Amino acid sequence: MYIDHRYDVLEILGTGSWANVFKVRDVRTDNIYTLKLFQYLSSQDLYKQFKAADMHHITKIVHPNLSRVVDFGHVSDHIYFVSEYFDGTTLNNFRFNKARVNDFYDIIVQICYALNALHTQNIMHNDLKPENILYRKTRNGIEVKVIDYGFSRPELSLDTQYVTGTLPYIAPEIYTGKRACYASDFYSLGVLIYRMLTGSFPFTLDQINAMRSSRRQYFSPVYPVDLNPNIPLPLQNLCIELLDRNPESRPHKSEEIIEYINRSTNRQYQFSVSWSLVNSMQFNSYVVQERIVNDLLDYLPQVEAANGKIISLVAGEGMGKDNILSLFRYHILRGSYFIFDYTCTSKEYEAFFALIKEYLRSLSEDEIAANGSLQNISEKMRRYLFMSEEAAMDVTPSEADLKADFEFAKALLTELAESKPVIFIVRNIQHLHRHSLEFLNFFSNTVVNNRIMIVMSCTDFNQVRRIRNTVLINVPMFTPDESAAYIRKMVNGDVPNHFCRLIHTRSAGNPFLIREIMINLTLRGMISYDGEYHFPADLDNYSIPTRLLQSVIRRVEHLTPASMKQLQKLSVVQTPISRELIRHICKARDEEIYDLLNEAKYNEILLKQGNHYHFTFAEAKTYLHDRCQPKTRNLVSKRVLEFYDNQNVTDPQTCMGIIGNARTAGDRASERRYLLRLHLLHSEDHLQQEAYDALAHALRIDFSGDIDLRQEEIVEDLVKFRRMVEITGCTTEAEFIYARQSDIPECFEKYLLLGTLFLFQGDRKSALKNFEKAEKLSADASQKSTAKLYQAQIYARTEPARVKKCLDGIALDKVSQAFQIKAATLMAAYESRDRDYDRAARGLEDFLTELAPSQDPDAMIELASLHNTLGEIYSIQKNIAEADEHFNTALNIWNSFNIRRHLGWIHNNLADLYLKQGFTILGLKHAQQAQVFAKDRQNLLAEGRALLNQGEAMIKMGRFEKAEETLQEAKEMITRVGANKYLVSIERNLALAKSKISDFGHYYKFILEHEPKLIEGTISEINPLVKTYFYYLSEMSNPKKLRRLISKNAHIDYAQIQEQEFYHNVLSLLAMMEKDYSTALNELKLALQFAGEINNHYAMAVFNVLQATCHYGLGDTARAADLIAKARPAIQEYQYRYWEHSLDLLELKLQLTDPSIPLRKVLRGINRQLELCRGLKYYQLVEELLQLKIQLLVELGSLGAAEKEFAAYRKYLEAITTGIREDDRTNYLEVKRYGLQDVSKFRVVPIASRRRNTRSRWNDMLFDISNVNSVQRVKFLIEKGIGQIIAPWKFLLLVWSDKLGSFYNFHSYNTDPETILPPAYLPHVDKAIQSNNLVTFTNEREHIAILPLLSGSKAIGYLVLSDAGEQEFTPGEQALLKNVKSHLAAMLVRTWDYQKINLRMEKMNHLIEISHELMGLMDLNDLETAMVAVAIDLTNASRGFLIKKDTDGNNIFQVQMDHNGQILNNAFGVSKTALNLCQDGQKTISVYNAQLDKSYENSISVHDYAIQSIFCSPLRWEEEYVGYLYLDNLDDSTRDMYLNEDIMVLLMNLFANAVKNVLQYSALTQKSAELNNLEQLKDEFIAIVTHELNTPIFIMQGALGKLKRSANLDETQRRQILSELEAAMNKLSLTSSDIQTMNHYNLAQDLEKSPLRVADVLEHIHQQVEILSRERRMHIRLEIEPGLPPLQSNWTDFHRMVYNVVLNAVRFTREFGLITIGARRSAFVQEKIDNKETLVIFVTDNGMGMPKHLINEVFRKFYELNAIYAHKSGTVEYRSSGLGLGLSISKRIAELHGGQIVIKSKENEGTSVFIILPFK
Repeated sequence: MYIDHRYDVLEILGTGSWANVFKVRDVRTDNIYTLKLFQYLSSQDLYKQFKAADMHHITKIVHPNLSRVVDFGHVSDHIYFVSEYFDGTTLNNFRFNKARVNDFYDIIVQICYALNALHTQNIMHNDLKPENILYRKTRNGIEVKVIDYGFSRPELSLDTQYVTGTLPYIAPEIYTGKRACYASDFYSLGVLIYRMLTGSFPFTLDQINAMRSSRRQYFSPVYPVDLNPNIPLPLQNLCIELLDRNPESRPHKSEEIIEYINRSTNRQYQFSVSWSLVNSMQFNSYVVQERIVNDLLDYLPQVEAANGKIISLVAGEGMGKDNILSLFRYHILRGSYFIFDYTCTSKEYEAFFALIKEYLRSLSEDEIAANGSLQNISEKMRRYLFMSEEAAMDVTPSEADLKADFEFAKALLTELAESKPVIFIVRNIQHLHRHSLEFLNFFSNTVVNNRIMIVMSCTDFNQVRRIRNTVLINVPMFTPDESAAYIRKMVNGDVPNHFCRLIHTRSAGNPFLIREIMINLTLRGMISYDGEYHFPADLDNYSIPTRLLQSVIRRVEHLTPASMKQLQKLSVVQTPISRELIRHICKARDEEIYDLLNEAKYNEILLKQGNHYHFTFAEAKTYLHDRCQPKTRNLVSKRVLEFYDNQNVTDPQTCMGIIGNARTAGDRASERRYLLRLHLLHSEDHLQQEAYDALAHALRIDFSGDIDLRQEEIVEDLVKFRRMVEITGCTTEAEFIYARQSDIPECFEKYLLLGTLFLFQGDRKSALKNFEKAEKLSADASQKSTAKLYQAQIYARTEPARVKKCLDGIALDKVSQAFQIKAATLMAAYESRDRDYDRAARGLEDFLTELAPSQDPDAMIELASLHNTLGEIYSIQKNIAEADEHFNTALNIWNSFNIRRHLGWIHNNLADLYLKQGFTILGLKHAQQAQVFAKDRQNLLAEGRALLNQGEAMIKMGRFEKAEETLQEAKEMITRVGANKYLVSIERNLALAKSKISDFGHYYKFILEHEPKLIEGTISEINPLVKTYFYYLSEMSNPKKLRRLISKNAHIDYAQIQEQEFYHNVLSLLAMMEKDYSTALNELKLALQFAGEINNHYAMAVFNVLQATCHYGLGDTARAADLIAKARPAIQEYQYRYWEHSLDLLELKLQLTDPSIPLRKVLRGINRQLELCRGLKYYQLVEELLQLKIQLLVELGSLGAAEKEFAAYRKYLEAITTGIREDDRTNYLEVKRYGLQDVSKFRVVPIASRRRNTRSRWNDMLFDISNVNSVQRVKFLIEKGIGQIIAPWKFLLLVWSDKLGSFYNFHSYNTDPETILPPAYLPHVDKAIQSNNLVTFTNEREHIAILPLLSGSKAIGYLVLSDAGEQEFTPGEQALLKNVKSHLAAMLVRTWDYQKINLRMEKMNHLIEISHELMGLMDLNDLETAMVAVAIDLTNASRGFLIKKDTDGNNIFQVQMDHNGQILNNAFGVSKTALNLCQDGQKTISVYNAQLDKSYENSISVHDYAIQSIFCSPLRWEEEYVGYLYLDNLDDSTRDMYLNEDIMVLLMNLFANAVKNVLQYSALTQKSAELNNLEQLKDEFIAIVTHELNTPIFIMQGALGKLKRSANLDETQRRQILSELEAAMNKLSLTSSDIQTMNHYNLAQDLEKSPLRVADVLEHIHQQVEILSRERRMHIRLEIEPGLPPLQSNWTDFHRMVYNVVLNAVRFTREFGLITIGARRSAFVQEKIDNKETLVIFVTDNGMGMPKHLINEVFRKFYELNAIYAHKSGTVEYRSSGLGLGLSISKRIAELHGGQIVIKSKENEGTSVFIILPFK
């Protein structure tokens, strides 16, 4: 017996309700497989539940614990799948006993491995049971295979027959209608474990059906150990946890189960089966290009209509062609087609004849004998088909034999196609035998006229070209986005975008290469995972593995010799390759180029991107290049230079390519020419370092002597180079310049360059010398002033007093604006030398006010330096707001122009500024950015300063350990550069960090080393380090010593040195130590005042904490609490963690004074804070918390625990005072009560007594409850009362339900309402209820109390309380609980009574709301839907229906809805009994419990669907409307429906009135529609009249027609008149449009505005203008500052405003002209509006410009520069035309934005237009 012609059945392994399972042999390979044939399901039924994509996905899953699915197929109309054969037995045969515990754990873990593999692929097993798990014993232990994964869909209607099969394994959430999840598989695993351990299921059929009918009901399974005492406890606990009703409470991952097994049994199972990162990548690498599959599927309708197809998929290795073909086949596995699938290899290549052979094998002898065409086949074919391939090889066929065989095959396949379409899938046809290829071409004409489809895959394009009538489909490479998605899927995590781009570039988007490169990088250690992924920053030195290289080379080897030769030439080209360039290089005809590109494309050698071609793989290009002769390389390179010689190269990539080819050709002149061009292009793009490098290479050519250059050219290059040195700060070419300076002519430019190089290398002396030489050689005042300016720059750092003399010698009117700005900046530095910061700032502000706007890069860069200097001055003056503004302006400019050398410094300035204000997050961010830029520039000083700022931020954030580590690193770095100024700052911050962590000795040792005089009381200056010693004495509680220190240094004038804030802070600390809190508050008030003046949020936060402490000391706890609330938001916002914990400590002290807060709650808080502060090494806070804990334990009466804590406290005091002065230590230990003998006398803080308040608070709560009638309010008061008298960490109040027959959660605190009590609690619950007494016990460190609640002898509930492990329940607490037990039980009973009354009131209010809602609906369909929805809501039904009758009397379900408002697909289970009773008697049917009502004893739906409550009532209004409302609680018998008769009568009356309103409104609406039609006619009339106003234009056109027919005018005259009239007519039309637009904006008072991305609009305008200016060969540049905030505007108005300005620039700019369109933030004072930052849109051109006196005229309406016109290019003339409204309209739009337009212009030089707009 054969299945699908291919699989020989060896044995039947099993049968089932869906399928039969066979052991089979594959006749192609002789491999043994398991084949499962779904012969009881049609393919259509299977496809409903299992998609083709699922089939294909599953075949790609390979895992040692999963039975691998190899393939899917179909026979007749049934699908089968083939999987690996595993010689094992099902888990049904496993018998658990004590000796097999280890084997059983092995089985469970391996099942978890399998589930983890499936879940990783987003596949659920859905049918996990013993029959689907195979196992066998091997030498190495148990081997497990999970089978049948992903196929099963539970059929829940087959209750009885499923009880021994699938149903017991199905998770409760599935059969209660919720979605399955991974935890559902784990539930099945729990049932499986239970079954294996006990031989029984955890639940009976009755219990399962009960759970199915009720979403809340759940039964506790019998504990496995009660059925089998040999079961280990950990195994039982795991089983019970897996069987949890709530999927959220089950394990969510296999790792959690394995971790539990390891932890509970001391085993060491791995979390995955040796699952390395490489395995994971391979496992997750499944991908298929479904769009190609869909293309193939789209051909099927044509094929079925006898329009056959031969389709060839062409792509290189690894493009996923096999996956595409497999998925295509899985889509059509049904009885509709004959499907033949064959894979060619180097040995198996007779595709069509091999498939025919398989087909014939499946026929009977009679069927073969009846086939007449077999009589004519050749002997060779006969042997091949009926004997063997070896027997056929002995025969050589003649041409006639081949033709006969071809005719036979054609006839057979054509005959098959007549019964149903034939689909051939042939893979890898590059191996196809020539006879098969000949047959294919012979057969091709027949295919196109029959129901035959042949789909093939191939890697060799030339092989495909030999096939006739084929449709060619190229499988495309992945796009960059697709590659990135695939890479992230492989690693199942996030991957940086830049790394994805690197991989895409190396792989060209080939999925196979992506996967293999990723795996290879992992094997090389370049990709790693340690909880997070690490990827290499670049792949510059990476070479792909040899086998991948061979895959690339095989593509090249498919080329024809001619194509190979031409591509070798193209491999030399280093620019992007255009078709024109190929023609020039290869000297080929168009048809030759077409063939070349086609072959290169399909063999994946060349890839087209835009208008250019690139080599797909760098390795292929290298391979071809290496085989190209040197002579040819030289020739090709020269042709590249010829091609670009007369072209304007505008992109850097092309420019770099030309440079490379120039080097290959040895053409140094061309190399220099394009290096200078590249420098210009990079400069325009602000790629400063790249521009520098290009110029540096050009300079080396200048001095090489290889080409003849004029001295002027060399000097010009030196001038450019000096500018780049200044912009970048880069001096890499300095030594080269020094060495060649003798070759440079003696001139000003030479020494200015040398001076600049020395200056940036830090050699100021040599720099000054060269600048002085430059001054002597200066040719004019401009050069002399420039030299003086650079001398002043040096003096500003060495001899500030000489700066002014230099600056006085500068002729500012002779230097550029950039140098004018530099001069102003240096003057400010001069004026700051004597701390005259006011004068310096005023001078710069005045200069800025007079400075004219500019877009010159050099001026902008110097302007940023000026703003930075001004920011530094304001920062020194503590004028924070001004400093912030100027620093950010400088940062924006430097960012815009990519001046990276300044970015480290400016970010440090900002970090320092923000840290002064206490803005730690912002300060840290800027410090980290500063470090990045400093590292990039290798600037150790800036990097060290960045680390210093980071350390300071971390100190304020309470991260003292990290701060100490960071500051130490900064110290080492700063020491290397010798910047002593910053070393002092580092040491001071180190003192601050050390003072707060570890112990006092840690800090004292540092002070002893760095400032020993302090210890003797001598202070030379007040600095952060000195301040720490003041704080140290305060923390040591030594007021005498602190007062002596202040007195000894009374000479210090704190006001003069601006340290008043610190001084008053110290005085406050002194007063606090002496408990003079009033004085302390006065001092703190003054300290806060000074801190507020400089906006120091950190100091203000600290002082608020100290103020709160003072008020606490004064006993004013209310004020202290207010201050805590005031201080906390800022402390949390800026992450002042130390002070946040200080607040928490103070809050705990306040809680001790509040008798309403239970001491247990305070103790829990102390424990939590101790844990946190110990982890952070906040030793001073730990010490205070230990004090609180000791005193609190004494207060609670736990003296034993208090003594234990006191002993630990003494040891802690000893540890933290080690290493300090003995007198300090003695004083500290005394203050901290170290020597106390009787711990019961330990008192450090006041604690209010709780003894009297506890019982009175409970009585108050009972009184409150007796006066409320809201269940929710009762719950609130119970929670409040329990919290006040006991303060448990969490509690659960469960009450009994007669309907459920179990306890349910009535109320809980700090506990998931769905939580089920752990099994360990249940015996204690039983004990408490049976004894009617409180039971306490300990469970996993938590102390538990269970309080039973009885009414008479009936248990009505119980209360479970739990702490967080802080202390056992005290005798007092237990007595209190026992006392409140009866009160709580009585309250519950009373609550239920109240609930009934409240519910009726609630329903009445609900009816009123319903009335208002329905009366507002006027559409009948909306009303009907709303009526069902509100009825469900009011009655708490689970579903509802509105039923009508059709004309034949049949029921129509007009509305069918569930309780979530979702529309139901069907109306199954509606009680026909209830519906018939209602319709027959036209009366309301209402039943609470249909299960017990005799009227429904024969109702199938009521009993089958467990319906309990039903409501059905007629709904009628006169004769116009009749319906029936039906409600029930299907699937949820615990859903109590509210069916009070009075309420339901009112509801139905409301519905009747609502229907009446809608029907009457409908009649009124019809009349209103008629009136609306009349209004519409009026509007149409007006539109027609408006349209007819254009009639005069048509009359003019008629006149033109008459004029043409005039006989008195010659042809030339007539044409001239016609042209003039047509022009006038067009101008009239344009004029009309412009006036309408202008009037629109003149009448407008405001514009519609919303956030607009400026870049989007400017990019659109850029594209429009490029097209417009193309014929005039203009260059349109776009410069947009990154990170611009959105503008409040709208697209239309903003576009019109800017476009008018740009169009004006185009009109008045010459051919080859340059226009720049850009946007930036405001950088000049004049550009601000209301002193706020603005958006500046600038449009600059180098066109004609305009006279100064006409600038203001251009905004006048109807004004044109008539005397000026632009230029004519070809047939397009750019001339003044129109009314001149364009700029006027733009100006008006700007005004409506609250902005303005400014124009700067100069005749014959160009115009700049600045549009200045507020952002908001």
